[in-house]
Amino acid sequence: MACEKLNNTQTQLSTTQEEFKATKRKLQQELKGTKRKLQKELKETKRKLEEKVNSLEKRLMHIPRVPQTWKITDFSEVMKRSKSGEKTEIKSAPFYDHGYKFRLSLYPNGETAGENTHVSIFFTIMKGENDAILSWPFCKKLTFTLIDQQEDPNDRKNITDFFTADEEKFKGSFMRPVEDENLGFGFPAFVSHNELKERRYIADDTIFIQVQVSQPQ
Repeated sequence: MACEKLNNTQTQLSTTQEEFKATKRKLQQELKGTKRKLQKELKETKRKLEEKVNSLEKRLMHIPRVPQTWKITDFSEVMKRSKSGEKTEIKSAPFYDHGYKFRLSLYPNGETAGENTHVSIFFTIMKGENDAILSWPFCKKLTFTLIDQQEDPNDRKNITDFFTADEEKFKGSFMRPVEDENLGFGFPAFVSHNELKERRYIADDTIFIQVQVSQPQ
C-alpha cells in the first residue's frame, strides 16, 4: 500500500514537473515574442520620430530668420589695439542660421584694400553639426548692417551692404568645410573711419553689427 502511494506521489510529482517545464517554455516563448514585438514597435516609433524631426529641421532651415547681432564693447580699445598691430582681428562667437554654422571677423583698422582707412568685415563658414543634410555650396544672400544708435529708430541711417554667395570664383569659401572653417569672404571697405564718427554708430563705446541670412531673390 505504501509503495503504491509512493508511486502515485512520484507520478504526480513527475507530471507536475513536466507541466511546470511546459508552462515555463510557453512563458519564455511568449516573453520572447512580446520582446520582439516591443522592439519592432520601438524601432518603428523611433523611425517616425526621426522623420518628423528631420522634416521640422528642414522647414526651420528655410524660415527667414531675424538678423544675428554682434555687440562689440570697448570699441576704442579694440581700435587702438588694431592700429598698433597688437590684435588686428576680432571674431564673433559662432552663429547658426538656416542650419549653417558661421562666424564674423572684424578688422577695426581694415584689411587689404581697407587697411588704415576702413573697418573690414568678413563672413566665415565653419564646420557644423548639420552639414551632412545641408545644400552645398552655400548660396544664401548675406546682408551686413552697422546700426546707427539714434534713440529714434526713424532717425537712424544704418550702413548696409550685401552679397549673394553664388559667384563662381568664391566657391571655395562656400563649399562644405573640410577643415574647421573655410576662407572668409566679405567687405574690406565696409565702413570708413570717418563715417564712424558722423553719427551714433559708436555709442557708449559700443557698436552693433547685424548679419541677415536669407534666400536670394
